[in-house]
Amino acid sequence: MTMMNPYPIPSNDPARSAIVDAMALTERRNDPFFGYVTQMVRQILGTPIAFISLFSGDRQTMLRIDGYELEGTPREQSLCSFTVAARETIVLPDTHADPRSVRHPIVTEVGVRFSASTPVITSRGFCLGTVCGIDLAPRSMPTPDQVAMLELLARMVARFYELPIEPDPDQAATLRKIADDAQREFLDLVGHEMRTPLNGIHGMAQLLEPQNEEEEEVVGAILSSSEHLSAVVSSILQFTELSSGDIGLMESRVDLDRLVDKVMGPFQRLARIQGKTLRRIGTASQITLTGDAAKLELALACLLTNCLNHGGREIVIDAARHEDGSAMIGVTDNGPGITPGFEARVWEAFGVGNTVRTRRADGIGLGLPLSRKIVELHGGELHLLRPENGMTALLRLPPWRVQG
Repeated sequence: MTMMNPYPIPSNDPARSAIVDAMALTERRNDPFFGYVTQMVRQILGTPIAFISLFSGDRQTMLRIDGYELEGTPREQSLCSFTVAARETIVLPDTHADPRSVRHPIVTEVGVRFSASTPVITSRGFCLGTVCGIDLAPRSMPTPDQVAMLELLARMVARFYELPIEPDPDQAATLRKIADDAQREFLDLVGHEMRTPLNGIHGMAQLLEPQNEEEEEVVGAILSSSEHLSAVVSSILQFTELSSGDIGLMESRVDLDRLVDKVMGPFQRLARIQGKTLRRIGTASQITLTGDAAKLELALACLLTNCLNHGGREIVIDAARHEDGSAMIGVTDNGPGITPGFEARVWEAFGVGNTVRTRRADGIGLGLPLSRKIVELHGGELHLLRPENGMTALLRLPPWRVQG
């Protein structure tokens, strides 16, 4: 089993990276303005090291760094990856005391013990990187005024990014197109994956008038599924930056066992109606996560919907803790699996190739792109595995999200 990324991935990461590349900011790295900013960060926080970073693809590039010699790092070696995904200031007074950082390469290999980073977000809502101060020794928590000053510097940097020395109409048009495409692609994804089945559910409920207990169960399944999916879709739309296609997290403590049971309930009734079985094995009663419950419910609901629409007659959910400390949810069905040659296309909603608007409606894995984005935003992974008979969608959440 492959190792997971030690950082969460923003849902709009391809478009966000394209914006960074299109703005060609590294060509301006010698501008004195960036040096003024890093000097102010060191004075505000009292840290020996301060930098301004850009994130594109799997790379962090230092636009400016003071107190250390470094041009850039792999993204997995940057604590600022968490800030880019969260789109909010993250302060770690002691990296050894936080589950996100205690085993992080920059901590174990370089010895970083303090980090205070704030996102640099453009007027269109894209987080391009961070303004950050770090130390090789633990420090006390900055005051609210210090944090506010750091965030003000980040807003100044974002404004500076968007004011090129020489106006470039072609570049401006390119940036607008990337942003518009990201917004349109996200809205299409949500509409295609969620609103279509919701409309079908509502239509069925309107046509059916239960005459006996069996029909009452059918109507109950339809209504409970409709209510559940409406709630999670509302949560997605409420906490989404529609101008950039980025999805935000409303994090809290999540009981994994209750989450699985809550999502399973409506789908078990739908499975019975379709002549299928949905059962659960394993136990997650001792697993508590930090995450967005509504969006994790949505990810699991998409996987179950995919099984009901395209999978076999037997569906099994397995929730457990892996030996590496990660939390896993597996959804397996005994259907035909993915058509050979189609494997890569099931993830293409935000990538190259076919867009949501041109994908086949009867293809396999209609909810997989959205599920994967939600899981990656939590720092996890979603894989498709081929057991001897059928297909397994394996959702893994990293150890630093598991509390108990």
